[in-house]
Amino acid sequence: MVDRGAPLMTQLLRLEDVLSDRGAPAGSSLAHPRPAEQVRDRLTSIGVLAHPDLLTWWTWHDGAPTDQWRPQYCLISMYWPYSLTIAERRWRVLLEAYEPESPVSAPPHCFPVAGWDNRGNLCVDTRTGEVGLDDSHCGEYEPYWPSMAAWVADVLTFYESGAVVVAPGDIPEIVIGEWPATVRRSMYW
Repeated sequence: MVDRGAPLMTQLLRLEDVLSDRGAPAGSSLAHPRPAEQVRDRLTSIGVLAHPDLLTWWTWHDGAPTDQWRPQYCLISMYWPYSLTIAERRWRVLLEAYEPESPVSAPPHCFPVAGWDNRGNLCVDTRTGEVGLDDSHCGEYEPYWPSMAAWVADVLTFYESGAVVVAPGDIPEIVIGEWPATVRRSMYW
C-alpha cells in the first residue's frame, strides 16, 4: 500500500526498490546523486527558486545521463528523469518559447524534472511545489499533482496495483484498464 503522506525522499527510495524488484532498467541506470548545496547553488545561479522538491529530486539521483529519450531510463511509461544539466537546458528552451498569453506554455517559474518521450516535460512550480505537464501536443499547461511526492505516489500506485508491465530492456508500460481519465492522461497521455 502506498503511503501518500510519506516525504518525497521516502517515496523515491521506495520507487527505486520497486524499479529494481520489477526489473525496470532505470532501477540501476540513473546517475549518482548530487549534493544538495550543489543543486541549490546551480538553481539560484540561473535565477530559479530552489524548491525543496527540486533539491530532493537531484539528491536522489541526477537523472539519466542523456538528453534523448531511452527506454532504459524510464521510470514509468515514457517518463525519464532529467539530469540537472539537461533540466536547465530544457528550462531555457521553455523560457524562449514562453508566451504569457498562451495557456500551452509552461510559465517561467515551472522547472522541468523529467521528460515524456522527447515531447513534453514534467515540471515543478518553484513557487507552490505543484507538478504539471508541459506538452504543446496536448493543450494547456496545468498542474496535476500538489507535489512531487504525490506524483511519485501515483507512479507507485500504478506499480503496486499491477498496472505496470516491464519487459526485459523495455519501458515499464502501463496497462490502462479502468483508471479515471485524469489519471490516464497524467501518466500516459
